[in-house]
Amino acid sequence: MDSGSKDHLSNTQKKKRHSKKPSNKTEKPKGATEKTEVAKVKPKLTPRRKRIESALRVQAAKVAYLRQLKSKKREALAKKKAEKEGQSKGEKRKAEKSKGETPKDETPKGEQIKKKKKIPDSEAVPKFPPVPESFLRRRKHLARIKEHITSNLKKRKRERKRQRAIIYKRARQYLEEYKTRDRELITLRRMARNSGSFYREPEPKLAIVIRIRGINGVDPKTKSILRILRLRQNSKCCLCQIECIYAQAFEDC
Repeated sequence: MDSGSKDHLSNTQKKKRHSKKPSNKTEKPKGATEKTEVAKVKPKLTPRRKRIESALRVQAAKVAYLRQLKSKKREALAKKKAEKEGQSKGEKRKAEKSKGETPKDETPKGEQIKKKKKIPDSEAVPKFPPVPESFLRRRKHLARIKEHITSNLKKRKRERKRQRAIIYKRARQYLEEYKTRDRELITLRRMARNSGSFYREPEPKLAIVIRIRGINGVDPKTKSILRILRLRQNSKCCLCQIECIYAQAFEDC
């Protein structure tokens, strides 16, 4: 029984093994690692970043243009040197021919000119890129503002100059008036002293009246005067022309 059962089990196992369907999965070696492909997404350029990149492009183009100019200058100098050397060689040959000697091409090693390789069009230095319209508009706008400011400054300078002249004339006029008044007072005092009388000084014609006291303990007369002058609250003031009536009222207050 034991041997039969073993054979039976072995046959069933064999059937199972043969009945297994081949899997679609491809077996990978042990050392292999799974690579995850990440989709590269370009970051969105902000307006500030765009401005910076355009400025950098312009700067790079300027640098390239300056380098190109330097290389052209060097080439021109080299050509001039070569022409001078060629002329000197021709003169030497002529002199040797006239003497009957064979000319010798002896060029020193230091003066040998190396021919520069021609750069193909694909590798040539790019020209200046076109300036963006926003930059041109900004330039025009700033130029307009500058012109407006300069024109306004000139106008203001003229007006200030004119006003200063007017102020100076007015101040000079006031000064002359004050001087004449003082001289008149001095002359009148001297005349009164010489005649044996006295001169009455001119009194002020205007007065500033300020209320500094409340209602408590105030006479009815003073109340009426304050009411006439419209001084109904503390720290209120008014201008009054001094006459005999007002002078007496102020003395009573």
